[in-house]
Amino acid sequence: MCSLGNYQEGIDQYVQGKPLTYQEAMELEIMRLRLGLSIAQRNSSLISKAQDPAFFNPNQLIHLGYAIQVTKKSKIVNKNRKLISAIV
Repeated sequence: MCSLGNYQEGIDQYVQGKPLTYQEAMELEIMRLRLGLSIAQRNSSLISKAQDPAFFNPNQLIHLGYAIQVTKKSKIVNKNRKLISAIV
């Protein structure tokens, strides 16, 4: 229960009547993982604070344009790796 209490204190730091940024959501997700809380425990903790768990999912906060850029860059990196491994 101590870890759940720590997580709820972390929520209080971020919940100030404004939407979370991607970075804030990731920080809370990392905190959840470090404390060993399950997603169900996270969700019940958020619901007890009258918060919608969907707004705390970092995956839903990634902008589509950014996701496309990352995807394109990863494809270029993979293509370059294949070329280098073919040469070596």
